[in-house]
Amino acid sequence: MHLRLCFLGALCLSLLLLPVGSAHATARVGTDLAVTGPVIGWGSNTRGQLGVNPSTRIARPVPVNDLGYVIALAAGVDHSLALLRDGTVRAWGANDAGQLGDGTTLSRGLPVAVDGLTDIVAIAAGGQFSLALRRNGVVFGWGINNLGQVGTTVPDLCSIRGTVYGCSVLPLPIAGLSTITALSAGGAHGLALRQDGTVMAWGDNRFGQVSRAAVDTCPVAVTLVACSAHPVTVIGLGGVTAIAAGMTHSLALTSDQRVQAWGNNQSGQSGEGADDTCIVRVDTACALRPVTVPGVEGAISIAAGGTHSLVLLQEGHVQAFGYEPELGLGNANPRPHPRAVIVPGLEKAVVIAVGRAFSIVTTADGGVWAWGIDERGQLGYGLESNDPCQIPHCYLVPAPVLTHDLVAVAAGQDFVLAIQRTTLPGLPNTGAGWLFAASQGDTDDRSMLPLHGWLP
Repeated sequence: MHLRLCFLGALCLSLLLLPVGSAHATARVGTDLAVTGPVIGWGSNTRGQLGVNPSTRIARPVPVNDLGYVIALAAGVDHSLALLRDGTVRAWGANDAGQLGDGTTLSRGLPVAVDGLTDIVAIAAGGQFSLALRRNGVVFGWGINNLGQVGTTVPDLCSIRGTVYGCSVLPLPIAGLSTITALSAGGAHGLALRQDGTVMAWGDNRFGQVSRAAVDTCPVAVTLVACSAHPVTVIGLGGVTAIAAGMTHSLALTSDQRVQAWGNNQSGQSGEGADDTCIVRVDTACALRPVTVPGVEGAISIAAGGTHSLVLLQEGHVQAFGYEPELGLGNANPRPHPRAVIVPGLEKAVVIAVGRAFSIVTTADGGVWAWGIDERGQLGYGLESNDPCQIPHCYLVPAPVLTHDLVAVAAGQDFVLAIQRTTLPGLPNTGAGWLFAASQGDTDDRSMLPLHGWLP
């Protein structure tokens, strides 16, 4: 079966791995890993989130500097995380809220070590906050906490554009989480999947993205808004195998290969079944509890972005729902499209990733495809758009990215990180994705949980 845990997502986010041999094999990554490769990135680099000198946009893939043996990536609004094989984490990009976890609020153009994190198996990057899962089940959060997104009480204050917020510049353990197997970080909320198939959520709940179980309020400007300062169980969910947190909505994949959605549905990103009245605005459609997305069957992976969502189906097709023209359907007229539809022109897809208003898909033949907004070069085409979008620099249908053979993809708000496939010296290259071979003298069974990070 194909890896069902979508990134760390993102915004979630967004990491998936190419499997061995077929698009539906279960990948297990760790010290058995014998295939890796360079980390590359493209898109917005205004805060150094691509690991090179800050610049407005980089429309072609470039190498990320100063990284070791990377087994997972997570991309947020304008910061990045990498999980190394030794269980430590590197971070780079914006750090106004301490989201890099190095004990400072200094932004970094090159990767730095996240302080105090060891034996980590999963990572997630959200909007100015970050999450990590330790092998023993402890979840850590750091960064901004104005809406409870760190999931615990924070000791620090951070100034962002002249406003002071509560934050943590170092990773803090989040109480109330146990037997966690996966994480996802949204715009300002977090999700955690438990071993029993239930889901915990915390953070911003103005659109119901945490669910009705959230009963707290958080101060924003001069008002109080709905939030959950600590993890709560999402009511009505069970048998969940994967999670994805978008900007203001949430998705869950269940064992019957269907998709549940809750949170903001103003653009149709939560599907046709979401028709509640929103908490923050009475004229905004939401789902305050998980609802089944109609028309989706045989799902094996999910991805949640800013105003749209993707689903990977078992036969290798991709479904999309949310805001056009972000769905890859060729329609330039902006409108909500809550009905799940097949994205034309894509076959044998194996990896899906979603950013704020764009999508990335890899296929079994090594191809990489993208569509959506390209104002920051996040589609990786290296060209200007000629499509008839009402928004500048927008591609309406999937087109090839200037790279290939990616084994991992993470989509941030307006940028992409990826690992290219390379075989280590002395080991065979199957040409089929990840290759597994036991490492001599190493019995550690570290399993990287693929995650998806995100943005607002």
